[in-house]
Amino acid sequence: VDTTACMGANTSAPLPEYEEVQASLFPRDAGLAVQLDDGRRIGYMCYGAPTDTAHAHVLLFHGTPGSRFFCPEGTHAADMDVCLVVLERPGYGLSDPKENRTIKEWAEDVREIVDKLHIRRFGVIAYSAGGPYGLAVAHDLGEWTDADGNRRLLGVSIVSSVAPSGVPDVTTNMPYVFRLAYFLSSYLPSLLYPIVKYSGGQYLSNPVFTGRDDWTKHHASDQEYYKTPAVEKLFLISALEMYSRQQWTTEAYEYTLWNRPWGFDLHDIRAPVCVWQGTVDQGCTLPMGRHIAATVPHARLEVGENKGHLMFFDVWEDALRFAAA
Repeated sequence: VDTTACMGANTSAPLPEYEEVQASLFPRDAGLAVQLDDGRRIGYMCYGAPTDTAHAHVLLFHGTPGSRFFCPEGTHAADMDVCLVVLERPGYGLSDPKENRTIKEWAEDVREIVDKLHIRRFGVIAYSAGGPYGLAVAHDLGEWTDADGNRRLLGVSIVSSVAPSGVPDVTTNMPYVFRLAYFLSSYLPSLLYPIVKYSGGQYLSNPVFTGRDDWTKHHASDQEYYKTPAVEKLFLISALEMYSRQQWTTEAYEYTLWNRPWGFDLHDIRAPVCVWQGTVDQGCTLPMGRHIAATVPHARLEVGENKGHLMFFDVWEDALRFAAA
């Protein structure tokens, strides 16, 4: 493979070589797991302030591919005295799979996880494919209170999220490959598994090249942002953690859930929600973000002009502050 340039990418410079981004270094053992009452384990990793002394806890729901290593945290959480807990959904990383799981069921897992980790009050940041799960938690746990009557869920930050099916103009600005993925998830889901498995194999063979090639499908602003070493390594490490465990079934299955009924109505959410959405996001498009914000009662919408899917990193501190407030 010629690694001096990516297919479709406008670059002639050699690709970077990251010492920590090698398939032979994965999967990694680092991380923790909490056991649920049904025997399943949910993997997680903590960042920021120590969990036993933190003023607040914020749960981060990653996209896909993803893992407990997907955390853009620098010093913001520690400076805000927040413990950031990156949770792996069933079938990702250290988390055991759950057959035929639904988006809504994640809220009950979170309820149990929070209690088992002795977290009194918490917020949520949900990014990309993690967005529906953040909305499920906002719906089911939004009015959950402690013994003193205080709401346990502080706030939910939804960033560049997938929206429920049926949103008008949802494929606006989507390149062909993304429109095809949406079609397959609805009508030919059996084809998703071999596609995801092939892609995962490519990541394991040549992660940097494959990651760069994948991002050529996104807006030019995202392609450039992705080349930031810290951002690129974050995505690659998460992908390698998942693919080295051959968890392609998990990714393919999650795609099929997007266009099925989510099991709850956005109109019924009562938790504080803020939606961040970029105008040139070609994966989770502007109509998706506008729909979520318009449907969830009292939700706030923050639109990033000329921002794409990686707007996440620009609004990270604000999203963290909202979730922990």
